[in-house]
Amino acid sequence: MANFAIRAVLGLPITIFGTGKQLRDILYASDAAEAFGAFYRSRKPGIYNTGGGPDNRISLVESIALIEELTGKKAQVQFQEGRFGDLHYFVTDHSKLTNATGWRPRVRPREGVDRLIEWVRRNPELFSGGQSV
Repeated sequence: MANFAIRAVLGLPITIFGTGKQLRDILYASDAAEAFGAFYRSRKPGIYNTGGGPDNRISLVESIALIEELTGKKAQVQFQEGRFGDLHYFVTDHSKLTNATGWRPRVRPREGVDRLIEWVRRNPELFSGGQSV
């Protein structure tokens, strides 16, 4: 999502490999930090998944549409053939972490993407210098 948002704000092309119907869950940075904090405070050993979960899943084409809506401009999207090994569905089950610590994501995709877009707009110099984004 961050790559798509950065490229859209900067007017750079976005490449989607495959149909764009692939599903991903997204997790805003503050929620990730809170998940690590919750784990640290709980001191409960184990292996935990951290991610946005089913409530924060979005397809690649839906994410582009959301970015276009929030930026008010059409993204330059190009589709290419799917790549071997790309996942069609990646949505985490964070229920074990939630049960152990009480943590759950709070920032919904629309709010998180809007915050990300505004941050990129305020900091375009971070993405300059001839480096590809």
